[in-house]
Amino acid sequence: MSTSLDSPHSPSLHPLRKPSPSLPAELLHEIFIHVKQFSRRDVVACSAVCRTWHGVALPLWWERLTLDVNCLGDAKSIYHHFKAMDQFLTKSPLHCSYVQKVVINLNILSGEGEQTLGSHGLNISGGWAEERTNNLAQLPRHRLSRTNILPLIISILTMVSPIRTLQLKGFNKDSLGADLFFCALIKRSLLRHLVCLKVIDQERWFFPDGDHPFLRWLSSLRHLHTVHFRGLNLEFSSALSTSRTIAFRSQSLHTLILTEVSIWQTIEPLIVGCQALRSLEIVGYHRLSLVKCLRQLPRFCPQLEHLRLVVMAVDSNAVSHSNTFMGMNNIGTTLSIETSIEPLLRGCRTLRTLEVFGVGEMGDVGLKAMVQYGRGLHTLAVRDSPKLTGDGIEAILRNAGVVERALRHLDMVGCSGLRGELLQALVETCPNLHTMVPPDHLKAYRK
Repeated sequence: MSTSLDSPHSPSLHPLRKPSPSLPAELLHEIFIHVKQFSRRDVVACSAVCRTWHGVALPLWWERLTLDVNCLGDAKSIYHHFKAMDQFLTKSPLHCSYVQKVVINLNILSGEGEQTLGSHGLNISGGWAEERTNNLAQLPRHRLSRTNILPLIISILTMVSPIRTLQLKGFNKDSLGADLFFCALIKRSLLRHLVCLKVIDQERWFFPDGDHPFLRWLSSLRHLHTVHFRGLNLEFSSALSTSRTIAFRSQSLHTLILTEVSIWQTIEPLIVGCQALRSLEIVGYHRLSLVKCLRQLPRFCPQLEHLRLVVMAVDSNAVSHSNTFMGMNNIGTTLSIETSIEPLLRGCRTLRTLEVFGVGEMGDVGLKAMVQYGRGLHTLAVRDSPKLTGDGIEAILRNAGVVERALRHLDMVGCSGLRGELLQALVETCPNLHTMVPPDHLKAYRK
């Protein structure tokens, strides 16, 4: 019995293949973001799976562009790497459009030979980015300096602009190459849409006046939201402070973070022109007089909403660093932060978050000021202050409970001397308080 191939009951010799299920691009994007957190190389592997994955993974890979001389070996490798990157981006404008963050690390460049621009073939008048390739390729390692590499970096930044985040590491502000770099950014109007800037360095950054190219470039960034200085030794001349000259002016700066930064004399030239500053974080050990800084904030930052002060423990290495750049051994024993709390809260009426960590000197005087004058505080965090007891403050709370009704979050971890009566009074007088993190010996009050 023969079976016809056209019979509707006969099996098909060429069954139709069902298309493989595929995730939407937005879900793939979220997945690749988690993959990138563990390994950026795995993102490259994902981009080679198929066209759909390639189109989603490639922008994530190029989202951050790192120019790090520490990973490139000798002088020729460093120069050829930057040159090859410049040539590749010139031919690939699509990849340039993916870049959102640029990290530049010039930490190992000592800056030797930066005064001999003519011998290195730099042509400042001709656009500043022209160089003689043959001469630079033959330079020995100790002659490779910032003035050799920065023209290529300017060329790369020109192609990837606009970017939103820039991180500079190892820039010596006083070197000629750095001055030319910031002058070129101003002249070419580069990075005008920059939102976040992070500067990491261990050098002394001295500003004799407010006309330095770095400060002028900062002031030209109309969309700058966050500035983070780490490890710098900022020094403003005394004449700059006494003359009330504004070194840095910004109407958009929202957050200023100083991590392990030493500021000589005063912070005034840095914040006096930032009337829109909302958040200030000072972390580490500084030569900066924190008392003077806190007393200046109400005058220059009237709209400040978040203040975070963290005094780090000083180890043996930090002590030598402190003696070299700060002239003090322990910031907690030389400065009285406690007495600065009252004028701070009286002046900064808009303050909503106050975090004070690691200030061993903080006692009941400072806590009393927080209770009496912190009317608008929503979050109060005081950590590692064993001298705090709260003796007598609970009576103030019960007599004027209306003052503390705005408090919603309280953190008192590490305050080993704190009495339970204070926490009980806070619970009774703060109806909006829904988060409390007490010290270990008062865990029963945790909520």
